[in-house]
Amino acid sequence: KRAAPEVTIIGHTDKLGNPLANQELSKRRALEIKRLLASEGGVKMDDIGTAWRGDLEPLPGTEDKLVEPRNRRVEVKLQ
Repeated sequence: KRAAPEVTIIGHTDKLGNPLANQELSKRRALEIKRLLASEGGVKMDDIGTAWRGDLEPLPGTEDKLVEPRNRRVEVKLQ
């Protein structure tokens, strides 16, 4: 009886490499997690939003580091 939560997948990268390539990589990360949630998690593709940030939103405390594995991530936000 409850409405399904809004799901948004956001892809990120660290600052290593070309910014345009990082945008594409973060997009591929987000879309892959969306595909996995839809195929294995029972969430409809149309109910999952995606965004990609490339290297534009590093984790706090990692802003000045070129290579920071913690920034190679995907966030799943539920609202």
